[in-house]
Amino acid sequence: MNVPPIRQVQTPEDAQAVFGFIKQFPLNYPDYESWLEKCKEELKIGSKHAFYVIGSKEPVVGSIVFQQHRLESQVLELKNLRVNPKNVRQTIGSWLEFLAEFYAKHNGYKRIQCDAHPENPVVSFMESRGYRIEAHETLYTAKAEVILIKDI
Repeated sequence: MNVPPIRQVQTPEDAQAVFGFIKQFPLNYPDYESWLEKCKEELKIGSKHAFYVIGSKEPVVGSIVFQQHRLESQVLELKNLRVNPKNVRQTIGSWLEFLAEFYAKHNGYKRIQCDAHPENPVVSFMESRGYRIEAHETLYTAKAEVILIKDI
């Protein structure tokens, strides 16, 4: 399996590239634009982290944004995993999730958590990566989100 060209966000330019990519693929979350702006700023200052895959013709074709869980210091929270629909099934999501898990293990986290709309294909993808559904909670709208976890 070939490893795609992957970078970790380290500069304001990296943060801007990830911001521009994520902005292309909103998932109907309330106040998505304001979250996106806040995310860009948090990437720049390092309170959020991200890896991204560089495309052959596009600056970014996939990204994963993560941070320490705000309430549980032993939990790494995945905030956003995106792959350009043109690049699905090219192992990009798998590499990004792998790197987030590697980051978690080497930074002392005991668990990884993420959430998604129940109909989002990322739910089955994450289950295939060893995550399990822990709960359904109303986080953003009246509709419950799926909470997935993976102990590491």
